[in-house]
Amino acid sequence: MQRSQNNNHLITEAAALYTAGVAFDQCSWRDLGWHWLNQALQHQISSYGEYIQHSTNYQRLMLQSALWVDAILRGPARPVERWPLQTLEALTRASHWLFSMLDPSSGRTRILARMMEL
Repeated sequence: MQRSQNNNHLITEAAALYTAGVAFDQCSWRDLGWHWLNQALQHQISSYGEYIQHSTNYQRLMLQSALWVDAILRGPARPVERWPLQTLEALTRASHWLFSMLDPSSGRTRILARMMEL
């Protein structure tokens, strides 16, 4: 896997490579996907929890990708990997940031909810 973009493509492709590695018992795919997924999550989430692409939709996509891989980690195949502490901290920050942006009545982010009112 060659990292050409430091954005959601890296995260989703790394998650897909990890998934394929687990599904087809290909350790090199699994290890490569795991490495790049953690690298991306640790470096694409700011200290405040905002995603590198400054988009709530991409923030959700990044979190969904992490949840997908987390489901694999907890699933019947039970791979040996566990989230590194740095990754868990980044995902926690990202979750809190997105939650702080939600409009509780509509489920939209506050930015989008305001735009819909215009």
